[in-house]
Amino acid sequence: MTRPVSRRVTVYRKDLLPLSETFIVDQFRSYRRWDATLLGQKTIANGLDTSHLPRRTLQRADGLEKVTWKTIQVMDWIHPKMVRTLASLKPDIVHSHFGHDAILVHRAARKLNIPQVVTLHGGDISHRDDYYRRHRDPFMRRYMGRLRKMAESPDVHFIAVSPAIRASAIEKGIPADRVHVRYTGIDLTQFQPSPYPVAARRRKVVFVGRLVRVKGCDVLIQAAAIARASLGDFEIVIIGDGPEKPSLVRLADESGVPATFLGALPRSEVIRHLQEARAFCLPSRVDPNGGYEAFGAVLLEAQASGVPTLTSAHGSKHIAIEEGQTGFSFDAEDAQALSQLLVHLLTDDGLAQRMANRAPIFVREKFEITSCTSKIESLYEEILSDRRGACRE
Repeated sequence: MTRPVSRRVTVYRKDLLPLSETFIVDQFRSYRRWDATLLGQKTIANGLDTSHLPRRTLQRADGLEKVTWKTIQVMDWIHPKMVRTLASLKPDIVHSHFGHDAILVHRAARKLNIPQVVTLHGGDISHRDDYYRRHRDPFMRRYMGRLRKMAESPDVHFIAVSPAIRASAIEKGIPADRVHVRYTGIDLTQFQPSPYPVAARRRKVVFVGRLVRVKGCDVLIQAAAIARASLGDFEIVIIGDGPEKPSLVRLADESGVPATFLGALPRSEVIRHLQEARAFCLPSRVDPNGGYEAFGAVLLEAQASGVPTLTSAHGSKHIAIEEGQTGFSFDAEDAQALSQLLVHLLTDDGLAQRMANRAPIFVREKFEITSCTSKIESLYEEILSDRRGACRE
């Protein structure tokens, strides 16, 4: 019996792959009906290991082609190697992560008559237009105009990782009928409920994310300072790195908050800290340029690990948690409200245990990765079916 011919998808990401983008690897590995190949311009140093995945890179490893590639991208030309490589892969769909990267592969995909799917993850669509116009990078200054131009093609479809991102895309001029909400999901073989009952855990609150203003880590430190008198023995564990780290360390020291800054950690270490946590907090805010947390997959990872979750993330607080059952939401930058929730969760064993029990079930029901990826594969199939139907008319 011959194996049915699978459809092929080429997954494009310019740089393969930052440590923070495990969600791309997890989604790639969860395809079931489609054969996937990862395509990038280059492999970055100290990034995620993608050597075990089918992949191709375009730029020479010695960096001699760097200026050529940059010039072509700024000028919106087609690199012949991009066309040749894409043609050799023979994909039925090209799926790019982030709008910035989709632009880089768009001309080659159009030349080869290959439909495109673009996942919008947040910072590639949520910022105001004037943010891009003021950008020091000439590619970024032209980005939003080129994205809108690309979106005029009926062969380009968009995945928004949350309803908030879909609304932002439509507001920016992306046709509403080609913006589809599909959740990335998480790999539940990686994230399991904590073996430690809540009452046996230390009063440990974990934050995971880049230390940038939009993530709101300063709000967590402020809230912990307010709650300190009511909590007694507790600690804040901050996993991640970024430009805000020095100011956050100073804020914690000046506030007397027992905060431990661990820097960026591999997934295995993140999982260990989540399984020891009493609560997880993602106190995101909308930044002055309009950017916001698009979804926050780490909220799902924490809940899958059996950790009650607190968040003000704009794109996810009404979706990625079950309000009052797996966690609580609060208004962005409201340190007073967050402090009250911290006291509530860290002192009420019964409430925390109920949330810890419910959280993994909630994630399994709505965000298990193979189920989420199957819906993306179905979207590919709908796009091809609609395309064939249009050709017959």
